[in-house]
Amino acid sequence: MAALSAELPPSADLNYQVIQYARFATRQALSDNFGVIYATDWPTWLAAMEIRQQTGRPLVLHVHSLAEQRNTPADRGWALELERLALRRADLILAASDGTAERLRATYPATNNRVQVVAPNDTDTINSILRRLENR
Repeated sequence: MAALSAELPPSADLNYQVIQYARFATRQALSDNFGVIYATDWPTWLAAMEIRQQTGRPLVLHVHSLAEQRNTPADRGWALELERLALRRADLILAASDGTAERLRATYPATNNRVQVVAPNDTDTINSILRRLENR
């Protein structure tokens, strides 16, 4: 979202930023050549779902926490709905830790066969997974 900071009004809340990022990222992605959509954390998931909808490319989400674990009112509202929708549509879900994977499986049982634990800083494993999906 850093690329948008100069364009956002000073009063822009996180909801607004997520929506603006989705608009910007979707336009950019549709002009690029890529094989897999990798969304690094929940603020990028709206953009990732729109890009998947328009391209049909595989969607990989990296989950660091669930909305229920965060404390803001937005996380208990629209962000929770975004989480539910994105997790349903993801081809693969990377959990940042064993604890996150356990919470994912308990909260969203339908995701069980798509959850894999990969630390966010394990770029070699992430890249390997993304290449494998791209080559399918």
